[in-house]
Amino acid sequence: MISALALNRFKRISLEASLTFESGLYAFEEHRHFSLTGRQKESPFLRLTHSKLQFIVMDPFEACPDYEPHLGETPFQKPAFLLAIVCLQQDHYTINLAAPLLIEWEQRRGRQLLIPDEPNEFLIDKHRS
Repeated sequence: MISALALNRFKRISLEASLTFESGLYAFEEHRHFSLTGRQKESPFLRLTHSKLQFIVMDPFEACPDYEPHLGETPFQKPAFLLAIVCLQQDHYTINLAAPLLIEWEQRRGRQLLIPDEPNEFLIDKHRS
């Protein structure tokens, strides 16, 4: 269950949290424990870090309000929300909507999902402001 309430609560928290991805992230399965650190003042971006890795992530609905991923059954019973991995370029960024991160905030757990339904809509270019 994706919860707007969980996401709103998450956005208000001054973040510095540890998250466990029991299966790791795709291509980085051996790395399971990450830190999620909060936004800078006007930035939509968060950092998901491991001692050897760093990913920029964001709420995919901020950049793509019409994003409607078909998740089916989610692995968590508690309310959860999505984050998407971002690839930053000099003047734009790309959001990976094909493999969002499902975060269950209360237990600080995450899982990366694969959404194979709409392959043409997975990467969205946005101009950086």
